[in-house]
This record gives sequence, structure tokens and C-alpha cells, in this order.
Amino acid sequence: MPIFLTDEDATVHRPLGNVEVCPEASGFLKPMKPMFRQMLGQMGEGMHFFFFKVQDENGKTAIDEYQEGSFTIKHSDKEFSYTLPLVALMPGKKCPVDHAEMKGNWKYCPFHGDLFKE
Repeated sequence: MPIFLTDEDATVHRPLGNVEVCPEASGFLKPMKPMFRQMLGQMGEGMHFFFFKVQDENGKTAIDEYQEGSFTIKHSDKEFSYTLPLVALMPGKKCPVDHAEMKGNWKYCPFHGDLFKE
């Protein structure tokens, strides 16, 4: 089943082959696969990992998980779209009015409408 990553510029990236993946990344996955299998059973057995090179010929990265943007993963007949920055990687923000914890990728408090200070 083919899998592709498409960046904002509509450039399609294919997954790297095993020989293209750096030894550090391959070494990281080696203990992860049995761990997922043990923790998740049949679901963990069916998990697959893919690596993509999303740099152009000048070394500029097409996807920066901390900058605004988006990308899409296409697998078989399904499409999964992701908006950047990835909130899971960002520190939380506090509402300037009541100091409630907010998501790190929000630009303003959705309850009070006040902008967050950068």
C-alpha cells in the first residue's frame, strides 16, 4: 500500500527506503517495535513506521513542526491532514485575563478574546 506525504507546496514526498534511514533512527525503532507489540498486542503488531526526507536540494526543510503550515499524509484511500505548529511540542500559554492554561498554538484566549503576548 503506497504512503505519501504532501507539503504545503504540493510537493509529494515518498518514504525513505531502509538503506536511506540513518542508523540512529533505525536503532531507535528496533526496541520500539517489540515494545508496541507487547503493550498493544495485535494492534501493536500491525504498527509500521515511515521516515520522510522533506528537504529540498538546498537543505531547506519544507515542514517545520514549530512554524505555521500544514501537511497531508495519504495512505491507500485515506487522507490525514495536520496543521502546524504541532501543539503537543509547544509550551502552554496563559490567558492574560484569568491566567488559565491555554494551548500553545493559540493566538488569543477564546473566552476573553485577548491576544497572547509573544
